[in-house]
Amino acid sequence: MRIPPPLLVAAAAVAVSANGLLGAPVLDDGWVIFRNPLVTRLDLVRIFTEPYNAGGPVTTGSLFRPLTTLTYALTYAAAGTATWP
Repeated sequence: MRIPPPLLVAAAAVAVSANGLLGAPVLDDGWVIFRNPLVTRLDLVRIFTEPYNAGGPVTTGSLFRPLTTLTYALTYAAAGTATWP
């Protein structure tokens, strides 16, 4: 029986990232996600008009990442601080 290549790729992707699913937040996750008002308040206007680091340190300059921030905000709205349901 031959396993389709897309299934092999999907299995490999799951295998290499599975160990991170149960892990605690690390590095800049604290201010980027959990303490960033753009994320925790799901303020769409601010997400699409303010820099990515509006709620955190100025070390990242003025990065503008509205889709990344929106993804974080939607995930935070759905799961809160849980890293894995």
